Amino acid sequence: MYKTTARKLLSILLALTLLLGMLPAPVVAAGEDSVSISISFDGQYISDQTGSPVAYVPVPLSALADIDLADYGLEGYRHDSNGDGNDDIVALHLYIYTHETILGEDWSDMRVSGGVGSIFFEEGLFGFEDCNLNYYLNGEYPAVDGWGVTADQLVLSGGDFLDIAGYTSWNFYNDSASGFHYFVDEDGRITHGYNTAASTALSVKLGRTAPAFSGESGLVDVGGYTVSYGTAIGDETGSVTTDSDGCADITFPTAGTWYVWCEGGYGA
Repeated sequence: MYKTTARKLLSILLALTLLLGMLPAPVVAAGEDSVSISISFDGQYISDQTGSPVAYVPVPLSALADIDLADYGLEGYRHDSNGDGNDDIVALHLYIYTHETILGEDWSDMRVSGGVGSIFFEEGLFGFEDCNLNYYLNGEYPAVDGWGVTADQLVLSGGDFLDIAGYTSWNFYNDSASGFHYFVDEDGRITHGYNTAASTALSVKLGRTAPAFSGESGLVDVGGYTVSYGTAIGDETGSVTTDSDGCADITFPTAGTWYVWCEGGYGA
């Protein structure tokens, strides 16, 4: 599986790091024939039916295309953005798939309201008690002219990753460090993996995509955060602290697959 040289390479699968809590890493990033979804609540990734974290779970586009919104009484939310007569695959399809197939929930327990372009999940989505959540697509808040794009019109393409965070407190956005945190590469782009040689220091960088209403833009450096690493999420081998630029060096003791994660701080 891994390319072998005189110095074995480590494949480092990095976690999406939200503001709130322990953040596990994905097994694989979404390919061109799939999208991926991550869901947390109050800082912890929720678990799927098997007890695994819903963190960058890949979902085939073909599975989403098989979902007929009419089967759920949602035919009025069909979306054809270019008017070619073919319905788009949108976040609503991914929500349904995740709710039923990944989490094992019953969609009939959902309470959905709102019109086209303003669909509203009153309660029950992913087992949440209410609609207090935030969502980013590919590391950015999806908005047009300052207005958030709702699930019925949020078009998905291969390779997209959707991050959803639910909260108990409705004041989460008041935290000065609110937003979604990600590991980034040397070019400042969000990355889900690195390769490095065993026993050689790897420089990782933590960034935060500020919420749209904060007035900040792009990825903001995240300093003073503890970044943990181990061969399994939560089984810490060691940790490092990011400097003022959000950077830290990690030296992995052996070759293999390692996971890197971070704990954020929940703001009320």
